[in-house]
Amino acid sequence: MDLWLTLRFRGGPLALRKRLPPGLAFLARYLRSLDGPEVPPNERISTAYVQVTPEQAEDIVAWGGLRTIDGRTILASVAFEARWRARELAGTDVVELVRAPAVDPPMVVGRSRSHVARWACSHCDRIHWDQVGPLDLALDGPADVELVHRARPELLLTAAGELIAGARLRPVFEAHGLGVRPVLGTRAWVQVEVQPVVSLAAVPPLERHGPLCRGCARESLVRGDGPEVTSGVRILRMTPWTIAGRLPAGVALGSSEERLRFLGAVHDQPVHPMGGPVDLESQPMLFGLQGTPVILATPALACALAEARAGGLEVRPVRTSPVAVTDLSACSP
Repeated sequence: MDLWLTLRFRGGPLALRKRLPPGLAFLARYLRSLDGPEVPPNERISTAYVQVTPEQAEDIVAWGGLRTIDGRTILASVAFEARWRARELAGTDVVELVRAPAVDPPMVVGRSRSHVARWACSHCDRIHWDQVGPLDLALDGPADVELVHRARPELLLTAAGELIAGARLRPVFEAHGLGVRPVLGTRAWVQVEVQPVVSLAAVPPLERHGPLCRGCARESLVRGDGPEVTSGVRILRMTPWTIAGRLPAGVALGSSEERLRFLGAVHDQPVHPMGGPVDLESQPMLFGLQGTPVILATPALACALAEARAGGLEVRPVRTSPVAVTDLSACSP
């Protein structure tokens, strides 16, 4: 695991460099100011994005918790970012696949040609849909080069959670029992079939957010990695998802049944014919309001993709639990 920190210090880089203890002197070359000369020195903020060991992270937080003459801590906040390698999680039951930081989701056009949809609720904008044709994507073919961080990726997740892969990876997915679909207008890419197979457990970081729909009694679910405050320093750590149970036997890739960050409207009165057809051509933005599922895979599949040097996705650990998602009292903010 590689540990990266995003640090926000109080003070300019020059003043901070003079105060750094010998064990943290390496931070000096990473400090960058967010403010111009018009900002008073005691109000300036400096940032650093740096890879450290767990021991160095503890030292940074301890030193940053010291208070200056005005009573404020040297370190305002720190965000922990753990980057895992697939082989490091090989002994677990399931891993999460997430979009790499430098990779944008591909744009899907013409949903009305690839999907049919119907209203899932009369009071809100939730819909059910079926894919009936190939996705039409704005994509370039993957280069036949070694893919590294920030290089051209071969694994892409759309905003709706569909997995798009470079065609050379097709044998990898098929060897794990997964089906693939063609992508409209190109042989360079394929869509890997991902079905909802498991529920998220009702424990942090899962949280409810937004109004309860009077029709379907559902609320929007979000990731709630709220910061903790230790000695005046805001510390943000990403908590792994917990799933209720495990992936079904023989399933190497799937998604959560829940979709995160539903952004559609919720109405006090019925406004849609429940079960009625949805015109995706006249309402092209509706699909994008449904949220995104959590993508889950077996460590064996994640390792196979890593061995194939397929870039674009990162892996994260996932916890398993018998807790169901029906009782959300445990994930209230």
